[in-house]
Amino acid sequence: MRRKFAQQYGLLLPEIQLFDSHNIYPQRYQILINGVTAASYDLRLGSVLVIVDGDRRPDYPGDAVKDPAFGMEAVWVADAFSNELRSDGFKPIDPISVMLTHLNETLKSSLPQLLSYKSIRVLLGDIDAEYKKLLDEICPSHISYTGIQAVLKLLLAERVSIRNLPLILESIAEIVPHVRRAEQVAEHVRTRLAQQICGDLAPDGPLKILRLGSRWDSTFQQALKRDQKGEVVEFDFEPRLLEQFGIEISDAVRPKLDAGEQFALVCKGDTRPYVRMVVERLFPTVPILSHLEIGRNIKIAPIGALS
Repeated sequence: MRRKFAQQYGLLLPEIQLFDSHNIYPQRYQILINGVTAASYDLRLGSVLVIVDGDRRPDYPGDAVKDPAFGMEAVWVADAFSNELRSDGFKPIDPISVMLTHLNETLKSSLPQLLSYKSIRVLLGDIDAEYKKLLDEICPSHISYTGIQAVLKLLLAERVSIRNLPLILESIAEIVPHVRRAEQVAEHVRTRLAQQICGDLAPDGPLKILRLGSRWDSTFQQALKRDQKGEVVEFDFEPRLLEQFGIEISDAVRPKLDAGEQFALVCKGDTRPYVRMVVERLFPTVPILSHLEIGRNIKIAPIGALS
């Protein structure tokens, strides 16, 4: 799992330690990150977990629960019915696989917390000599190591891989003479990583996109309050509109997630961070892209608009 994360995200995770605790329920496990519980769940030994497919439920006795990794409707069914479940078209999941999938998703959601200052220095220490010269040009005159760490954390918070560190450093060097806020730097880096971002989201086919729609694009634009230099100083989104947006985004996104569909929500570049800030509270794993982040050679498949 650690090797997979290193290849996919460019970050070597700390060793995963396993230990017993007499302070929790016997069949419960907890996932601790930096000593704090990030997730927990109760396993049913001798049972298998079956994800409910729409209204189709297994016709066997069991307990209705939520899948811990994705929050999908599921049922614990006695392991003795596994063969019958497979014959009926279901995919029974054993308890260990349930736990490992939950661990995998929890780690993905916790990548920024796992990117320590020490790991940053190790990553930057391993780059080629030419890029070390580039690093010397921008650090600390334009950006500090903690500033680079902040930019990388913002990328990882949206599950954007930092494996292409040389390109990321080039992108940072392009923009830091002009802007200093980590959020602004990260947005520029994302546009330079467009091909990688889209490729990771749709490695085997066209990238499915759900457009925000002109009405909500305009609403988010109007919520951005700017100073005389054009810099955004406030995001003023009316509670009434926020509630309405939550309803509409849920109606558009929930059925697609329940069906296991992979897609990205696409909006305008200057509103992207704020759209993401609102959407992540409801759907933290839905990628939010700007139009500038759609790679030039990426095939797209529009699946609708929120409008």
